[in-house]
Formats: sequence, structure tokens, C-alpha cells
Amino acid sequence: MTHPAISRLRSEGLCFAAALSLLFTACAASPSAAPAAAAPASAGAPGSSDSLIHATLYANTSAEYEAATLGVYASAEVQLAEALRDASHTAALEQSGEFRALPPAIILDVDETVLDNSPFEVRLIEDGTSYPTGWNEWCNESAARPVPGALEFTNYAASQGVTVFYVTNRKEPLKAGTHRNLVKHGFPMKEGVDTLLMRDGRPEWDSDKTSRRAVIAEQYRIVMLFGDNAGDFVGLGDAKGTAAARSAALERHGDRWGRSWFMLPNPMYGYWDESALGGNYQQPAAELRRLRVRAMDAKR
Repeated sequence: MTHPAISRLRSEGLCFAAALSLLFTACAASPSAAPAAAAPASAGAPGSSDSLIHATLYANTSAEYEAATLGVYASAEVQLAEALRDASHTAALEQSGEFRALPPAIILDVDETVLDNSPFEVRLIEDGTSYPTGWNEWCNESAARPVPGALEFTNYAASQGVTVFYVTNRKEPLKAGTHRNLVKHGFPMKEGVDTLLMRDGRPEWDSDKTSRRAVIAEQYRIVMLFGDNAGDFVGLGDAKGTAAARSAALERHGDRWGRSWFMLPNPMYGYWDESALGGNYQQPAAELRRLRVRAMDAKR
């Protein structure tokens, strides 16, 4: 069943540009975050919990966040028919060879793409702790709620004959709890197919999702990708690095955004924050703040 807000937005002709505008407004409002090396990377580098309050408040409570994610998924639903029709197109950079006759699939990240972990971030703030404290327990609670629009879109895609894959950097021991969380809310899980691909599920499946996308691309034409971080679309070589290098890497694929690549807002953590800190979270809180401020542009 389509979310009522998605039906309304689609009928009113919501374009991706509007959703993207909301998305980047959300991300620009974020004051900070934490390392993206583990899933969900971390909401709290040592001594930085206070810097997460505004970002977490936005993701956990705001109507604006809900509007942004609904807009992204509404846009994707509008685009899906064309993605299915055009058998010459693939969303995956890893896909090559003859794939026109392959059955269609979409790939979604899990954390902050289909499951909302902002309550976990709230716990870190309230308890004065930082990731990874409590992360495994949170995943095994299976208590994360759906990101607005994700459940309705994935079920719509499944109804159109699309196999829905979830590629996450949660580690393999958390698979049962993650699967339970998805099933509890009614996310589609195709019978007889392992559609939940965890980090370390195979020896070569590290935090770079390239190898997992490649495995899926062997048997399916990947028509869309969804995520909240650059690594959900490109390899880590492009997903990490300086802000300028990251922007240039994503701009090279500008024709994919809003057509087959869809970015969800996440102001709480990601490679964007790691970039500002030179990948080093093990620094005094004052230095982390200085580096984040230095990374921004006041246009003066």
C-alpha cells in the first residue's frame, strides 16, 4: 500500500529537485556526526555527544525530515516505471556485460535508509555514551522504525516484480536481529533468496559495498540504488577523501541522481564528517570542533 503522503505528492507532480532541495537543507543543518567505518558508523565519537543534539533532534522529531524522506521515495516511485522499461539502463557501476534480460532488482542501504536509528542516537545523548556502546543490543532489539516512505516504496517495487535487496554495513552477527526488524514492519523479503547482505557475510565483504553490489549484478539488473552515504553508490575510493574530491566523484554521475540513485538525508553521521576530520575521531573534543568549523565555508 502506498503511503498517503506519497500518493498525494505523486499526484501533485512532486519532482526530484524538490525532494533534493529538502534533503540537502537537512544535511546542511547538521552540526556534526561520527565515524562511518562501522554501521551505522557512530553517532558519538568520544566527547562529541553534545554536537549530535541538533542533528538527532532533526532526524528524530521533525516534520521536515519526514517530508524529505517521503519526497525521495515518492520521486523514486514515479521513476520506477521508466527504470523497468529501459532495459539498457543499470544503476550499478559494477554491472557490465549483457544484463538486459536479467530480472530487475533494487538495492537499499539499511541504516537511515530503510530503518531509522535516531532513537539509538537519543540513548547515546541521554546516557553520555558513544558508539559502539549499546549498538549490538540496539540492533538485536529490532526496535528501529521504518524511515518514512521506505516501507511503502519497497512493497510497491516488489508488487512490480522487483527483487528488493538490503546491503548493510551492519556486521554478520547482527543479521538475525536486522532481519527480524525488517520483517516485523513488513519490508519485502523474497522467499528463497538471501536479500539481506551483511558486512563480513563473506570474507571479501568489507565496508566497501562494491563486491556485494557486484554479486547481485551477476543475476539481476539493478535498476535503482538508495542510501544515505556516498558509499551506497560508489566505491570507497570515491566515497572517502576530501570534500572536493567526494563532490567531484559524485558529480561524475550526475545523470543518475533522481533517476536511479536516491540519497536520503542523514545529518547524524557519515563519510562527510569523517572527511572534515581527516578520518581521525581519536582527537580531543575541542580539536574535533575546530576541524569541523574549519571545513565549512562562511563565504567571507
